[in-house]
Amino acid sequence: AQTQRATAAESQAQMAAQSMGVVPSVSHVASLQNQVAALELDLKRAKVVIDQARVAVRRRDEELHRRAQRIEQLEQIVEQKEVSMTEVRCRLLEEKRRHDDMMEQISDAEKQRESLRNQMHDAMAERKEMEREVLHLRHLIATTGVLSASAQGEGTTVVIQPGSADVVYPSSEPIVGIGDELASSVTARPRRASGAASGAPSFARSTANDWASTVLAALEPGQQRSQQYRDLLVRNSGIVFADELVQVSLSLSVEDQEATFELVAQPLSVLTIHNFQLVAREGTCQEYCLRFAASAFHDGTLRPGHQAVFRGKMKLSQPHEHPPSCELQYLLPDNAHRKVSFFLPIVVSKFLQPCSMRPLTFFARWEDPEFEQAQVVFRCAARREVVQVGGMFLLTRCMELGGAAMTLMGLDASMSTVVAAATFPRKIRNPEVLFRVELCTTGQFAHQLRITVRSASYTVNRALHRVLLDLLSEVPQEVNAHQSSGHPVVESSRARSGQEPLLRSVPNRGVAVPAVPRSLFGSSQLVRHVAVDISR
Repeated sequence: AQTQRATAAESQAQMAAQSMGVVPSVSHVASLQNQVAALELDLKRAKVVIDQARVAVRRRDEELHRRAQRIEQLEQIVEQKEVSMTEVRCRLLEEKRRHDDMMEQISDAEKQRESLRNQMHDAMAERKEMEREVLHLRHLIATTGVLSASAQGEGTTVVIQPGSADVVYPSSEPIVGIGDELASSVTARPRRASGAASGAPSFARSTANDWASTVLAALEPGQQRSQQYRDLLVRNSGIVFADELVQVSLSLSVEDQEATFELVAQPLSVLTIHNFQLVAREGTCQEYCLRFAASAFHDGTLRPGHQAVFRGKMKLSQPHEHPPSCELQYLLPDNAHRKVSFFLPIVVSKFLQPCSMRPLTFFARWEDPEFEQAQVVFRCAARREVVQVGGMFLLTRCMELGGAAMTLMGLDASMSTVVAAATFPRKIRNPEVLFRVELCTTGQFAHQLRITVRSASYTVNRALHRVLLDLLSEVPQEVNAHQSSGHPVVESSRARSGQEPLLRSVPNRGVAVPAVPRSLFGSSQLVRHVAVDISR
């Protein structure tokens, strides 16, 4: 392009000179020639550059071609990968669905397994309960093993050996009761339990001197507990107080040395109760710390169909003999102020745990000098339900203290004795608590109980002494009448709530039979039938 421009300029200059008639000079021609030579040199260089550029362009084209081929190959590979990824994604979704189905099946299987496990536990519990009831019924049958038979003649007896169907007519030995006048001259051979027959140690029957030297404990008129309180000694929920306007229920749970409870108050009438308060009575007791308060929704007014909930805790520092008490305050419909106090059955037995012991271990603890020195022994008048037919079954159940203690069979030679064991949650070498309750049916001490409590702590024994006295001792009729007159609606509220008293007598074909609460002792109809058959 430069050469063409130089040639065109030269031609124009020559044409202009010719037209003007001017002859170019030699120097001018030489300069023009030099310019032409320089332009030719530039032209050659430009050609070389052009050739190099063409080579580079060719190389770039080849590189672009190779890259295009590589891109095509990669696109094919990507397409293949996309196809494979689509297949993998489909398989992944299918596997995910299968995983979800398998997880659902596993969950269903786990639920079925948990249900079967619960059914197995329930069946095992029912089996154990049935075994214990069978043992208790055998114990009940064994307690009525000696019956008088007037048909065999005067002074003869019919002896039915426990666990055997043989009947011996007549007995060669007179029947001697504890405290009988013949006890000093006639030695009665006590019947031995199954453990004693096999060589295992067992208790000997207490003599009349033992009974006579034991202190007779009785509740003073101002110390008797209400029927609701006595029922809750072997339960963790139930009515703790009731009058004609208000009913208070207790729900209790114990863990280690701390008890958590809930008091629920509800009205029994259609009247609105104002200034309703439930507070713990202040005292100087340092054995426990009791605190509770009403829920945030309680404004001091108890309306029909509503409840007032009070939650609290009790921290036990040492065994306590006297239970905590509460004070209930509210206004009557005539604006009269009522203030009532009642006890909460959060006693030391609630903190016990059942303990299963072998005979040798039990007697090793029982004969421990530390246990023997701290023991508490007393006798009391037995509740009338205990001395009736089938009363040993109820006595055994009562000595279990609502699951806090475990009765041990075959440790006593007498069939009218209950032995139980438990542990008190204390960090000591021997935390066991041992019980032995004897029932005397004849003689001077008839219808009395001799109760022995042994452990390494005298305070524990003393506290359990009061619990067992409240639970097993007979309350005089005038005291019962006084309590019923003070709370006229207690029994009606109990019937309304569907609960039964722990021990009471009901007529059944002319025979006084103990009525067992179904919720606590299982089937009461079975006990009634067995008791009636034994009475016949």
